[in-house]
Amino acid sequence: MGIFKAYDIRGLFPSEIDEDVAERIGKAVAQFLKVPLILVGRDMRLSGKSLNAALIKGIIGMGVDVMDIGLCSTPMCYFACAHLKAPASVMVTASHNPPQYNGFKLTREGAIPISGDTGIQEIEKIYSKNKFSGLAKKKGIITAKDIKESYKAHVLSFIAQKALKSVLEKKKIVVDAANGMGSLETSWILEQLPCRLVKLFCSIDGSFPNHEANPLKEENTRALQDRVLREKADLGIAFDGDADRVLFIDERGSRIPTDLITCLIARYCISNSLRIFLYRLAGVKIGKNVFIGIETFLDDQFPHLISIEDNVVISFRAILVVHDMKRVVRPITIRKNSYIGCGSIVLPGIIVGENSFVAAGSVVTKDVRSDVVVAGVPAKFLKKMDKSIR
Repeated sequence: MGIFKAYDIRGLFPSEIDEDVAERIGKAVAQFLKVPLILVGRDMRLSGKSLNAALIKGIIGMGVDVMDIGLCSTPMCYFACAHLKAPASVMVTASHNPPQYNGFKLTREGAIPISGDTGIQEIEKIYSKNKFSGLAKKKGIITAKDIKESYKAHVLSFIAQKALKSVLEKKKIVVDAANGMGSLETSWILEQLPCRLVKLFCSIDGSFPNHEANPLKEENTRALQDRVLREKADLGIAFDGDADRVLFIDERGSRIPTDLITCLIARYCISNSLRIFLYRLAGVKIGKNVFIGIETFLDDQFPHLISIEDNVVISFRAILVVHDMKRVVRPITIRKNSYIGCGSIVLPGIIVGENSFVAAGSVVTKDVRSDVVVAGVPAKFLKKMDKSIR
């Protein structure tokens, strides 16, 4: 696969991605998107500044203008793309990966992600040929844009101020930004909240001197868990490198499962009638109050064979397929009030019963009865996958 991944472009600096590679990627992205302007932002990684400059050089070399928002988190970049109505965006980041990595996250208008199936594979082909058809005699124009105040206002707009004060007053929250872009989120937004805030590793440092900026690994939240207990805090918050992942610690110093947070967010979105269908296929039978997370894959060849009833949450990167390797097609039904966890796979012919909970990363190989919790990957499925890989 190389540096062109399923959801981003990413590799080691400088052995896999250097300034020359970044410039070629800029040209390939511009040629593929065919838009007049691309918004660009970057995180605090040590290689970010030079890769950002090289990427922009490639883009404007194709005659495409660049709106440069500078140092930012990935959510800030996505917000800017939608808020400023940019036709596309590129975020220079390697997200939660170690400091020696860097890369690029791509979106279309409205901050719609570009994945392997929706553009990265085509960009790789253009990059590999290294023959760019749109090289312009007149370079594009670079415009700097500050989105700090707009982003702050947007995030704080989700909070009912009167309710917020009563809930957060006298509460103590510990934040671990891992020396990443969560440092900006903390100083710009969390410090505005009416609570007692304790900051841990909240100075920007792209070398990540204290721990890896990946809160999904337990070893990276131990300092935060200890601090929550020592401070007798009510909550701990751990960001990843580009602040598009977060993990919470409860008052007992325990990690809160991310699936539960997804459920809370989904309930909030549904109760406030927010339109969160980031990936919705024509033909899929979808009921009321359904939450479908980002980068979810619903079988696009037979969408009419997928039925999702009312009050269902399908978390990000879940996969629902109605045909197997032998092209045998069988419908999938998700009954009402059910939850499908992030990264889960629902295989052809499956019925998930009412009020069921499929935990993150599970593989559903047989029908799920109502009011049942499913977790893990069946041994038979693992053996079958192992043989197919070999």
